[in-house]
Amino acid sequence: MHVVSKVYPYAGMERKVIQLLNNLDRNHFKPFLLSMTDIWGTPSNYLNQDVELHALHKMDGIQLGLVLKLAKILKSRKIHIIHSHNWATLFHSVIAAHIARVPVIVHGEHGRDTKELDTTLKRSLVRRLLYALVNQIVVVAKDLEDIVVHKCKVSMEKVRLIINGVNTKDFQKNFNKQSIKRKFGISNNSIVIATVAKLRPVKDLPTLIKSFKLILDQVQNAQLFIIGSYGINTEPLQKELNYLIKELDLQQHIKFLGEINNIPEILSIVDVYVNSSVSEGMSNTILEAMASGIPVVATRVGGNSELVVEGKTGYFFDVQNSEDCARKVLKILNSPQLKEEMGSNSRSIVQRYYPIEETFRKNQEMYRELYFKKTFALQ
Repeated sequence: MHVVSKVYPYAGMERKVIQLLNNLDRNHFKPFLLSMTDIWGTPSNYLNQDVELHALHKMDGIQLGLVLKLAKILKSRKIHIIHSHNWATLFHSVIAAHIARVPVIVHGEHGRDTKELDTTLKRSLVRRLLYALVNQIVVVAKDLEDIVVHKCKVSMEKVRLIINGVNTKDFQKNFNKQSIKRKFGISNNSIVIATVAKLRPVKDLPTLIKSFKLILDQVQNAQLFIIGSYGINTEPLQKELNYLIKELDLQQHIKFLGEINNIPEILSIVDVYVNSSVSEGMSNTILEAMASGIPVVATRVGGNSELVVEGKTGYFFDVQNSEDCARKVLKILNSPQLKEEMGSNSRSIVQRYYPIEETFRKNQEMYRELYFKKTFALQ
């Protein structure tokens, strides 16, 4: 059973969990998915029918009643392995798993939000105590591995690095770019800069918008696409971004596209992909942009430095530095040959080093290894 904060098929981490569950070998595994809060959309559109789905509709904070409810589900479904994801699921999943005597407890760390950048002493202590009750901690980037080992004082043997992969076939189809641009109301000669990001402070969209203003001053036919959901409790951030866009007179050049079902299609018309995050794990959206043959301009945070090859597949810019971001984007746009070379390098690297089949294989290998090791020890 995988446990996520919310079953949401458009966010990077949740999408990878759904892909893993859909592709688990049914000769060895029966998959379950549990949302601590809610289930988004129509599950049959993105989740295989044989994946049993549960939701606890959790409110903010720790709810001890939900620990017991989760433990009851784990017992009734005779779960052998529980795999929780990120801080929001850690406490309830680990404690419920121990109550239900689940043999194997796995926890995945996929990145840090702004709430976790200034970690309190209390949260650090709780995290370390809960980590001690877990059989394996899975991280998706070397940066996260270093944090778990050195800051959280977890032994290296307990931490496993399984990097994200991408289904490259989805991003190599021949799309009708003219038709796609018409669909989104832009001209055929428009230069498209894009990011895929939920509206969260950690994505630092104000810096991206300010940098786009500087880009537009030199590339008058540029358009900025911001793709991703608003989410809950994002009204203040929406107002801030709308005010900034109006203040910079960018209303005709920036489109908030919300949730897009066909990410490969929209990426096919993108010229430069930008990731302006102040913190990242292993960005699935950067991987998908690279698989689409797009140069990437990103902050050098978290797993970004493991994905982007400076000068070969894109450039890094300083965190919250809109001038530096604009300078790097313009460097690519002003050289069609460089843009082509970077895009080709990006696609080649993803094909060679980030196949999603390898991610599936390593997770299944880990589950088998942990389960047989634990059951042998119990015997």
